[in-house]
Amino acid sequence: MLLVMLPILIPAIKRQLKKPDVTDADMFKDFVSNDLFPDLDIVVPLNFPEQNLCTPDISFLDTNTNFEFYIKCFYCADVKKNHFKWCTDQAFRSYQNLTGLPLFIIVGLGGPSHFPDELYMLPFSKISSNKLSMSQLNQHKIKYGDKIDFSML
Repeated sequence: MLLVMLPILIPAIKRQLKKPDVTDADMFKDFVSNDLFPDLDIVVPLNFPEQNLCTPDISFLDTNTNFEFYIKCFYCADVKKNHFKWCTDQAFRSYQNLTGLPLFIIVGLGGPSHFPDELYMLPFSKISSNKLSMSQLNQHKIKYGDKIDFSML
């Protein structure tokens, strides 16, 4: 299993070594951008109103389906309770105001932020607050390398 993951782990480790002052959140965003969905194109720049400080982290385009969607990344090294806050109340309200945009929350739990142990991808439309429970997450677990039909989410 480790041999299969080596082509992904080596670039992720190299990026981490080049940026020693980068946070876990930054490394997780980098992992999602570069390693989690390598077949998708990143759409740049994200154009959101300046007054909206709580914006998605990444915009992807699935060129097979021409489906553009947005990602908000959240990494947590350890969950001590059965639930956790993935954003502030203000940020949650801000995301609610991004109507019409297909927004997904990608959560990485455990392990190093540049290659977390567990991954979850939740459509924002299925999230009712800024807190997520493990039972909610378990319904949306994904594995590294899974092919996902994003337009069906």
